[in-house]
Amino acid sequence: QMRSIATMELTGSPERCRDMFLLSFHLGGINFKDMLLLKWKNIKGGEVHFIREKTKHTQRNAKNIIVPFSEPARRIIAKWGNPDKGPEAYVIPHLTVGLTPEKLRDNVKSFTKQVNTQLKKIGEVLNIEGLSTYVARHSFATILKNSGAPVAFIGETLGHTSTKTTENYLKSFEGEQKRKHFDIISNIG
Repeated sequence: QMRSIATMELTGSPERCRDMFLLSFHLGGINFKDMLLLKWKNIKGGEVHFIREKTKHTQRNAKNIIVPFSEPARRIIAKWGNPDKGPEAYVIPHLTVGLTPEKLRDNVKSFTKQVNTQLKKIGEVLNIEGLSTYVARHSFATILKNSGAPVAFIGETLGHTSTKTTENYLKSFEGEQKRKHFDIISNIG
């Protein structure tokens, strides 16, 4: 499914929205808010460094997440990234410096909604139910788990503070997958 999303012929807004979904996936399932807040100074030495906004102000020792700056991520950023490469410029040119917290929240919500609208249409064409920005994070974690990656590594990449959180996160997907498989079986006969 990820390959069919990545190779689908698109132009304009649908292409950009699909590429933002793929960028999130290739940056370790980064949350869309965190992705929009990335600045050029966060990309150094072939890696992307960031602290999750969700936990930045709630934990004493906010965790610095480091993910490889992969070739697919590089290509997407080369295509849609901010031409202003100053250290304080946002990588994705959607936000502007100096927004109030309320305006920042509204801009992130608006962007995410726009992407989700396009992803829903893409999902309908490809027969992928429930395609949304969150699926990039979910798919990243699931593919890592299925490839045999240690739970601790998956959790570290997702920014979880404990392996228990990661285990619960992955279990929720397993239940979802079981339901989908049983739905298929239920439709037989």
